[in-house]
Amino acid sequence: MRIRPERSIVLAIDLQERLLATLLPEERQKLLLQARKVLEAASHLGIPRLACAQYPQGLGPVDAGITGLCEDQLEKTQFSCPRNPEIREWLDSRPERRQVWILGLEAHICVLQTALELKSLGWEPVVLEDVVASRDPRNRESAFRRLWQAGVTTTTSEAVFYEALGDATHPAFRQLAPHWR
Repeated sequence: MRIRPERSIVLAIDLQERLLATLLPEERQKLLLQARKVLEAASHLGIPRLACAQYPQGLGPVDAGITGLCEDQLEKTQFSCPRNPEIREWLDSRPERRQVWILGLEAHICVLQTALELKSLGWEPVVLEDVVASRDPRNRESAFRRLWQAGVTTTTSEAVFYEALGDATHPAFRQLAPHWR
């Protein structure tokens, strides 16, 4: 599967106050920095971006730097994003966009279940390894083993960015490439 920006959507999952607070400060900063890079690049490439929030009444709002880079934000209680009717409707309203770049928290719960569900529904999930975390590294490792066993594509945000551009002459290249150096 080749990354095609005209066929892509970015799904930022549960980058919320209380979940982010469970990560080590350095890991949290790195995750948010990478998430912002992906969302900013997606914006320049015309890729729709959705931030999902797991029960925000309990887990707090999505990080403001993330919501500011997303077109929409939807709340959920389901662990698998496509099981939420509003999120599923948002995804289905873009039938030409079947590739879903997934980033967020937690790898072994919402990220894993979302990717597996999307794949089972005929979508092409792409889990961005450097923009996904779990409180416990063992849970993250386990999630990636399951994703690989299920045939879900995983890669880095930098690899997706360069593949989406396809050429150094792309109009967004000069502006965005320095973010990944």
